[in-house]
Amino acid sequence: MTVMVNPVSSKVPLPRGAERTAVLDELKDIVTRDDFRELLAVARSAVADPDHGFFGPDSVMWKLAKPLPTVPLMLWYAGMLEVFEPRITAGFSTARMPEGGTPTAMIRQETDPIPRFARSYEAFMDWFVGDDETATRTAQRIFGYHSRIVTRMPEDVGGSRYTAGTAFSALEPHLLVFTVLTQMVPLRQIYERYCGPLTFSESLQFHQEALRFGAMLGVDPELMPTSWDEMQRWLDDFYRDPDNVWVDEEFLEAILAIFGSRFVAVTVMHWNSHTFPPALAERVRALPQMKKYRHVARAVDPIMKVLFRLLPDAIMVSPRWRDAMDRVGRKGWTRSSRIAARLIPQPFGTGRRNFSDISESASPRMKATMAADRFLDESDQLLEGAAAAGCPMSPSIRKR
Repeated sequence: MTVMVNPVSSKVPLPRGAERTAVLDELKDIVTRDDFRELLAVARSAVADPDHGFFGPDSVMWKLAKPLPTVPLMLWYAGMLEVFEPRITAGFSTARMPEGGTPTAMIRQETDPIPRFARSYEAFMDWFVGDDETATRTAQRIFGYHSRIVTRMPEDVGGSRYTAGTAFSALEPHLLVFTVLTQMVPLRQIYERYCGPLTFSESLQFHQEALRFGAMLGVDPELMPTSWDEMQRWLDDFYRDPDNVWVDEEFLEAILAIFGSRFVAVTVMHWNSHTFPPALAERVRALPQMKKYRHVARAVDPIMKVLFRLLPDAIMVSPRWRDAMDRVGRKGWTRSSRIAARLIPQPFGTGRRNFSDISESASPRMKATMAADRFLDESDQLLEGAAAAGCPMSPSIRKR
């Protein structure tokens, strides 16, 4: 899930033990780890070349990820779409709330948003253009994060469907479909908005690849909409239900508070609303805070289109895409692009300022997870080395 703002905080830390079991008993239908593994295995069965990953250099997903700004812009729009969903904001707040911490209903961001944004970017590029092993590991890690969010709605929840104390999980199938669509729909819309429309055959291919991406997050393809038009309509119907989302003056005020300037905040929200599903856009624009600066927001898109067309490929093409092209034996990097990429901070470029540096931005849980990944890698190498030397480990040791 791609929430970038945190306008509400839970007063209840994530439940454990018997309390967690009690919450799970109230949830009749969630995606289990076995369900996820089965869906992921089916998606991996379609991988023709492990170096190509889940999509490959001739896929629409690689085409959409090629321009450097498309995935970061998608992350921003996905965050804006998801923040109006009460379960997502409550789940994010609960997951970030340290035990014994002081809760507040004001805007909170327990982690610096820049490193969080950078880590989200890396995860999506792992899925889109990473090799099979990288994409699979990232999928397993993100599913693990989501599986922890099993709790109850806080007292300061908004909306009428999810009242205080309502059990929820990040792995509810309907909620997972929602999150996948809040990512896939903006991704294509942003590309077509600034780079040009997909062809009819590419549109069909994009839908199939979106189903595959959903499976990487634990979404059953049978629950997904059956076409691009249906994907957009599904989201619009979701926001049309007033009980599904939390849109009011107080909540919008909390979102606008993350900006240093009121003028910038309202202008950006107007710009966002151009890509919102119509039902959400109507509700947001009707709020009193959104009565200003509409004419300024209309100028943003023409400027963005000019930048997309005029800036050189050395800057506009994603370094992660270039790495992927080199990995599969195609031309990715050029001399000018290597020079330009050094000016862009990591992970978006190759510059020294690494926004996702684990020593600076990662949580203790993420550090432990990555340390465990390294340990497993080293263990596999030891087992293979022992077998090659004629001293294979016993089944019991290998099992441990």
